[in-house]
Amino acid sequence: MRLRKIGQKIRDIRRLNQILRILTKHGFGFVIQQLHLDEYIIGRSLIKMRLFRRFTEPQESRAVRLRKVLEELGPTFIKFGQVLSVRPDLIPLDICNELSKLQDSVPPFGYEDVKKQIKESLGSDPGKIFTVFEPIPMAAASLGQAHRAQLKTGEKVVVKVQRPDIRKIIETDIDILYTLAQLAHRYMPDSQIFNPISIVDEFSKIITKEIDFIYEAHNIDKFRKNFKNSKTVHIPEVFWDYTRPKVVTIEEVIGIRLNDYLNQPYPPEDKKVVAVNGDN
Repeated sequence: MRLRKIGQKIRDIRRLNQILRILTKHGFGFVIQQLHLDEYIIGRSLIKMRLFRRFTEPQESRAVRLRKVLEELGPTFIKFGQVLSVRPDLIPLDICNELSKLQDSVPPFGYEDVKKQIKESLGSDPGKIFTVFEPIPMAAASLGQAHRAQLKTGEKVVVKVQRPDIRKIIETDIDILYTLAQLAHRYMPDSQIFNPISIVDEFSKIITKEIDFIYEAHNIDKFRKNFKNSKTVHIPEVFWDYTRPKVVTIEEVIGIRLNDYLNQPYPPEDKKVVAVNGDN
């Protein structure tokens, strides 16, 4: 247990220094000073030198720069920004609007890692479990990526595979978020209005559930049962024999994103029907 804690602390220090470099790069060096982080971090002389160099007013707005910081910091912080984007009661509206642009898409991870995750979860290589398994993902997101496949019983499915080591990354980032929240509470009195520690608490619960694909699968099943008699909504089926905490397999449903549909030159009458169905 002690060795694990030491390893975690080393990861925290490395990650914290990375976070501070990215904050400084995007003109948020003043935040580091306000939180007194420059007094404790490794390599603080170099960081301080960069801080003062960044005190000139950046060209981009603070909202745009904050979005770029979160995107560069990766999965945990992208998710954190997405959660904050729907909380205008906590952060200014201009930042909410900008954070709503955060996209979940990130570069895919390699097929060898995909095979490893599936073998550990389902007991065999994807080539032995599925009749067809496309090695190139159809989409990649911060927590996992999706591959088209076909079951031996003929059903076309989508297999979502969790990113390797994502849990360790998230645990490290949550530790750091708690540290930043505690420092904000101590050194930034105005922050106490929205209680940064409770925000991290809430976010930690959300993302902990998201990295358990069983939880996601149960939610899909629940919606499927709720809409089973609907003529306008179709929720994909979960294939539980091929679903585990790090792998979820669901029915493939071909569709189009709502925003993409609305931007196409379809007749207004058709779009109205879609809007009415969505409102119901």
